[in-house]
Amino acid sequence: MGGAIVLWAELLVLFIAIPAAFCWTRVNPGVAADWLGRLGITGRLAAAIAGGRLMIPTLLVFTLGCLLWLIFDKRFANRRLWNCRAGMREVPRILAVFVPGAVIISGLVWLLQPGSAIVAEAAEYGLILPTLDPNATWLRLPLERTSLWLFIMVAYPVFSVWPQEVVYRAFFYHRYKSILPGVLPRILVSALVFGFMHVVFLNWLAPAMTLVGGLLFAWTYERSKSLLAVSIEHALWGQLIFTIGIGWYFYGGSVPA
Repeated sequence: MGGAIVLWAELLVLFIAIPAAFCWTRVNPGVAADWLGRLGITGRLAAAIAGGRLMIPTLLVFTLGCLLWLIFDKRFANRRLWNCRAGMREVPRILAVFVPGAVIISGLVWLLQPGSAIVAEAAEYGLILPTLDPNATWLRLPLERTSLWLFIMVAYPVFSVWPQEVVYRAFFYHRYKSILPGVLPRILVSALVFGFMHVVFLNWLAPAMTLVGGLLFAWTYERSKSLLAVSIEHALWGQLIFTIGIGWYFYGGSVPA
């Protein structure tokens, strides 16, 4: 019983409290900088922490810790960190879900981008449709900032996707399997904390979309026990999001009005 309490407390600190702290510093950078100054942290480091610019470095350090813990834990099957054969078996199913989903999401983004024909026509009849942020314009990144888009297409799977999957699938599943013994609880809690992590982007769309994505990714990992499979799936959806225009919600974010 005591061990379960410790694991639940650890889960809440690592997967709820830390993202919440990052979110708070981004909403209250001035207050955060003041507190950091009292702790002797000033200058560029304080500005980076208060501005939430250390999210990726923090993820990578956390990933390294989780990775080392998994590798040296004899109870963990290290092949799950890649598991190429199982991953390749999942690709047809991943594509079968991704292709129609990509068409639907792309269509919605095109229709609901600011200034779109359907939004303008609806407004003429007094109907106000929900629209995306002005920064989330159809194909804005590849058309206006091609070099940045190409960099994201290459770097995102390596420095964001696989680290997230190490933490939220391999580590999470193995570390907390004793307090989440069933398939459904593991999938649901993994997806919930994965979605909650994206509150750091300060908008509602990022957590909502990643909650759905988290359910899909957790199910893929549950089926395949392969980080390759779930990383391929995660990368496809993420690259789509950055390509069609809504990557802004996952890149900078804003405090909703």
